[in-house]
Amino acid sequence: MLQTVDRALRLLALFKEVDHEYRVGEISNMLGVDKSMASRLAATLANRGFLERAPESEAFRLGPEVVRIGMLAIGGSHNLVELARGTMERLAEETSETVNLARIEGGKTVNIAQVDGSNLVGVGDWTGWKTESHTTANGKVLLAFAENPLEDLLEDPLEAFTEQRSPASTICAPSSSASGPRAGHPRSACWRRDSTASRCPSSTRRGAAWPR
Repeated sequence: MLQTVDRALRLLALFKEVDHEYRVGEISNMLGVDKSMASRLAATLANRGFLERAPESEAFRLGPEVVRIGMLAIGGSHNLVELARGTMERLAEETSETVNLARIEGGKTVNIAQVDGSNLVGVGDWTGWKTESHTTANGKVLLAFAENPLEDLLEDPLEAFTEQRSPASTICAPSSSASGPRAGHPRSACWRRDSTASRCPSSTRRGAAWPR
């Protein structure tokens, strides 16, 4: 039983790219098993949705069940940080700026990872800090591309943390807080409480990486 499970997992591990397809003979050779065993393994995985037949072919490719489980695996912050780490390091090296990865939790923007750049404006690690989403650069990116309505993510009224007449005054209109990043202004200044400017977002539906 354990040997069969191991072979099934090894079969799935053969797929290194999205468009990989393998015929039974190829699977047999790569796993070192006879064709009848390879055929049974592939058929069983296909019945469970882990593999599927390629259109107009006898070859197998990854199925939708692999995608579902993969999405569950990357659902936690820890795995998100691991996935983003390489991109954050490259961004910090290219811009010489400190890069923060953040996500929205309970209406707040939470920094979950940081990579320091060579141009340090100040010393400090923002990991774990919670800030009002409408007052931060990465928060505005997350708001701009959030699937939920802004009214569900922001408190009303929005609190201002700077003087209204200041050049760095807090934007307290929900639509304005999210419109800048969505409108495609990559160098629009988004100020936080200490009036530190941020720019050049790299965002996804699950998190935003932004050089500080």
